[in-house]
Amino acid sequence: MSGAVLGQGGDLVRHLEELKKQLGEVKADKKTYRQEVSYTPEQPYRLNILTEETDSKGKSIKRRAVLNLGAMDKNLVGRENSKDLMWVSARSGSLPVIKTYEDEVLGDYSSVLELYCKDVDNARAVEEALKAAIPLADAAWRKTISLPTELPALRSWLVAHVQNIDAGDVTLKQALVLDDKHPAQTWLTFEEYDKKGLKKAEKFGWDLGDLHEPSVKAQVRRKQVMVEADIRQKQEFVSVEQDGKKNGFARTVSIATEDVDQAQLLVLALQTAIPLARTASEHTLPKATSLQDGLHKLSQLVQNFTINQENHEQSLTAAQVATYSHRTAKEKGTTEEQYIFNFADLSEPSVSIETSKQVFLVEATTAGKQSLIEVRKDGEQQNYTQKLALQAPDLATAKQMQHLLRYIIKSSSNKEAPHDLAWLRTSLAGFDERQVGVQQKLEIREGSTCKVALSVRKESNKKVDEYLYEFNLYDIDADKVSLKVKGKNVEVAVPTRFGEELIKEYTNGDKIKYAKETTFAVPGIATGKSVVATLQKLVRDCPKK
Repeated sequence: MSGAVLGQGGDLVRHLEELKKQLGEVKADKKTYRQEVSYTPEQPYRLNILTEETDSKGKSIKRRAVLNLGAMDKNLVGRENSKDLMWVSARSGSLPVIKTYEDEVLGDYSSVLELYCKDVDNARAVEEALKAAIPLADAAWRKTISLPTELPALRSWLVAHVQNIDAGDVTLKQALVLDDKHPAQTWLTFEEYDKKGLKKAEKFGWDLGDLHEPSVKAQVRRKQVMVEADIRQKQEFVSVEQDGKKNGFARTVSIATEDVDQAQLLVLALQTAIPLARTASEHTLPKATSLQDGLHKLSQLVQNFTINQENHEQSLTAAQVATYSHRTAKEKGTTEEQYIFNFADLSEPSVSIETSKQVFLVEATTAGKQSLIEVRKDGEQQNYTQKLALQAPDLATAKQMQHLLRYIIKSSSNKEAPHDLAWLRTSLAGFDERQVGVQQKLEIREGSTCKVALSVRKESNKKVDEYLYEFNLYDIDADKVSLKVKGKNVEVAVPTRFGEELIKEYTNGDKIKYAKETTFAVPGIATGKSVVATLQKLVRDCPKK
């Protein structure tokens, strides 16, 4: 035995040699057990325990257990017995760590090791040797661990240690592939073969920095040992391909390993690499120097792409009031969508990355979830909406878009410059009356810009209604003048101060009543905002009575 082993693990070897001496042939009433323990000088913590069980008719079964003794729990070592047999059991806890064979055929992993004893004194000696050896075996195994500390070397280590696995009746061929253009992008190719040949072929892609360190754990399922890790916040950021085609997304990564020792090493390597990959991934995000620069960079990222023979053509204008156009062409036909919105209306905290079918979506909702985004589908206007969703072909692009979108929203101004009364009168009467069925006119009364009248003519289902609203601007609550969106229509609400019924309303020329609010129809969100700003200024410029 080498001096290095004796120097570093001499106590371990001494206890293992005692264990070997104590284990031998044990006779029960109808069965005989012959036991052998072996290990190598290089890996004294890794035991190979062979047990041959022979019945009274001479029929024998050979069982073999391979384990890292340090993975067992010394507090779960104890003596047990049946009517004619005594043994010492050792348990690993919830994770089965013992690789088992029966007549050299791989069986399921087990969490219980049983060592047979000829009497109670023999059992006490076995128990004592095991309890003493387990923590020493764990320490010896941990001394062998030497992982890189820099991300490039860690990624190379991961590539080298993700290998093909023979799991009994199933062979798993797998390889980790790195993206040379991205420091954290990772791909896993996975093929499963049974006796009939290829059973399935899959490919998984993810950003190493997106994994959640505490979720990285070894898992054992019968004959297979896996390392599994979840994406942070359970997001579905793992791209899945099956038989060469995109097949949705997943939130968990699974890598097969040869045994539990390899799995534990892989867990440590991943937990070391994840925060480094996260930092490296963040450094790939584009830097914008101004609002216009951010708008330009984002518009360049909104590009055409094809997934599973489905073509996505899209564009985004590089302006604060922008138009996002998206056209999807597939076998069943083509759909076109158009969204007109102001970046300043969006909520920066709401920006997120989601998934839908085979694409990544960079989503944002309006502040206060107001329906301020104009929507057209196949040329037809739809109801205004509160959500915008830009499409991206891959996660790296989606992250860049998300980063720029947040910057643009924070850099955009939502302040509208007010206009004068003449502009307001022109705007209220200047949109396409035939489309919305409304005609309206704002007039000055009694020669004062603070006394106005709004006449409105509405046509619907061959019916015509005419309304006239007379009010003083100084009776209006400037702070509460606001946009109202109902389906496809945009209005400006004009309420009185303190909710008093001070607006004189005429219906079809004869019916009169007083109201606490009137509304102006406007052709869209942008005009509506300017109308709000203009009305607020006009109201504040009028001296209060």
